[in-house]
Amino acid sequence: MEAMAHFTVVGATVDELRATLDEMRDAGIDNVLALRGDPPQGQEKWESTPGGLEYSTELAQLISQNYDFCIGAACFPEVHPEAPDMDHEIRFLKEKIGPA
Repeated sequence: MEAMAHFTVVGATVDELRATLDEMRDAGIDNVLALRGDPPQGQEKWESTPGGLEYSTELAQLISQNYDFCIGAACFPEVHPEAPDMDHEIRFLKEKIGPA
């Protein structure tokens, strides 16, 4: 059975994300679930880390352009709390999975 690493952009710069991806690759992990993540405990609103990424779409793109992981993505079937509507949600899901 293969494992899937749940990986978020929370609290990390792009260099730190790359270092962690390198460690996962070197450890033999093949599957990564690319997530934005929730705000850290005690923080109500999402804020990106300076030098980091803001969206899971950016993380999925970073991974796909630089690594050979199988990438998973998440969506909210009842629409993400920050999304205005289902069309917006579907557009970002398509971005996450890349070109058909």
